[in-house]
Amino acid sequence: MEGAYKLLGIGVLPMVRGQLYLCPTRTRTVIKTITLVNVAGSDVTMNLYLNAGNPRRIAGMDLKLRAGQYAQDLGEYAIEAGQAFEGDASRTDAIEYIVSGIEYHQ
Repeated sequence: MEGAYKLLGIGVLPMVRGQLYLCPTRTRTVIKTITLVNVAGSDVTMNLYLNAGNPRRIAGMDLKLRAGQYAQDLGEYAIEAGQAFEGDASRTDAIEYIVSGIEYHQ
C-alpha cells in the first residue's frame, strides 16, 4: 500500500461542528500535523474531534487561542474510510486551520 503525504484540509473552523477532512473510500489516512491560527482580534475557543461514528475530542474542551496565537498538534491520528476529522469555534472566520497527512489507498 503506497502512501502520499499531502494537504488534507485548509479553511476556517465553523461555529457548529463540521467536517474538516473526510477519509475517502478505500483509503486509510494518518493525520500528521494540525495547525490552527487565531486571526481574530480577540480570544476564541475551539474544539477538535475524530469521528468514527461518535465524535471524540482530541484536544481539551473549549481550548482557548488568544488573538494572534497559533497551536500545532504533531500527534498522529489514524482514521479509516468514512471517518472524519471535525472542529468548531466560538466565532466564525476566527480560527484558520491546515491539516496534513498521508493517505494510503487500498
